Amino acid sequence: MKIVFVNKFDIRGGAAKICCDLFINLFLQNYDVNYYVENKESTHLNIFEIPKISGNQSRIFATGYSLLTKLRPYDGRIRGIHRLRNILNNSLNHKNLIDKKNGFEVFNFPGSRTIFNDLSNTDIVHLHNLHIDYFDLTQLPELSNRVPTLITAHDAWLITGHCAYPINCPKWKTGCGNCPDLTLYPSIQKDSSSANWNTKKDIFQESKLYLATPSIWLMDIFKNSIAWKAVQKAKVINNGIDQKIFTKSNKLRVRRELNLPLDKKIILFAGHSIKNNPYKDYSTIKNAIKLISTNYSKNDLLFISLGNDVENKKDMSPEILEIPFLFDQNEVAKYYQAADLFIHTANADTFPNVIIEALSCGTPVIATHIGGIPEQITDCFNGYLIPGSDANSLAEKILSIIGDSDNLLKLSHNAYLQAKNTYSLEHMCEEYVSFYNEIQENFNS
Repeated sequence: MKIVFVNKFDIRGGAAKICCDLFINLFLQNYDVNYYVENKESTHLNIFEIPKISGNQSRIFATGYSLLTKLRPYDGRIRGIHRLRNILNNSLNHKNLIDKKNGFEVFNFPGSRTIFNDLSNTDIVHLHNLHIDYFDLTQLPELSNRVPTLITAHDAWLITGHCAYPINCPKWKTGCGNCPDLTLYPSIQKDSSSANWNTKKDIFQESKLYLATPSIWLMDIFKNSIAWKAVQKAKVINNGIDQKIFTKSNKLRVRRELNLPLDKKIILFAGHSIKNNPYKDYSTIKNAIKLISTNYSKNDLLFISLGNDVENKKDMSPEILEIPFLFDQNEVAKYYQAADLFIHTANADTFPNVIIEALSCGTPVIATHIGGIPEQITDCFNGYLIPGSDANSLAEKILSIIGDSDNLLKLSHNAYLQAKNTYSLEHMCEEYVSFYNEIQENFNS
């Protein structure tokens, strides 16, 4: 079976992790797989960067895009490089820049079309995150009528006027417009959300798609969306992770390796740029820590924030140890293994990998009752669910759990067993291969 994967990143972010793990697992099983991304950070020979230009563009464009690519490794590491790359990219895509200033989502990326120039013998095209600014969504009708095309939706962007999650907003059902929050990721500069929504609606009306989502919650959203008429078959496939990496370990040994205190209760939370992410709810964590610090000795507790921007010193709290983003999954797993408890607050979330990573390491989870999270957490069994934006409930649950060693041990045992039986990478891959076969049969019938 020949499968073509497409995602914005190859290894950075939750969607990329799922896509890349699936790709590598199938590659090791001798499937014919290629993986196309906008930005390649790994070294795998079957992962390719999507061409930045089409064949008829001039030498000056080729030189500009070459420079853009060469500067990418320094983006975020050397001051000014990010701004320089944005200026260069906007100069090379002048029409796109004008459209973006007017609030339109941009799909003018001819390089993404070159991936599909030769689809001979391709059995499945498997698309993942298609935002932002790298994929020509208008090619879906032609593509999906030529070859079976599966989209794994990791969020709701495909069916909204711009945002990945429509927080407390039902307008995605009827046409968007008068958007209550243009700043929600992916943000737009002016309110063209209605036009964007209608463009996507037109695309879906001509498409023949197959859909997978990691949660029942997200599938139910798609069933009420502009995309549903295009969907030929759909399946909920839970995210899976490598449980040879994310598994239980000796807590004291891991803490010694990480130079963490042996005698404190450690509460972990994670999420890239969590402080500035509107879909996360860092303020609830911060307020809960303040409440706890007034009732509990700081000498007995340590909060660890994993994967955040440690350069932002202004918002650092003395009760929080901040660890920068880690690419090495073995190192990430050690922090879950070292922790007594994992907390996850969100205003919106689909089926967060961080929760199943924590559970797989035997670390109980306290999380908000939002989106697909209740499908991961069984209250009082492997963790606890709390109302959104409720610092008091979070603080009370943390203190209750860490103050009851027997309950903490029971929750840890349940978390590990439930995750082991449900969220393995092997199980996820088997589910996708089974769905690929169903899709082929349906497409050819």
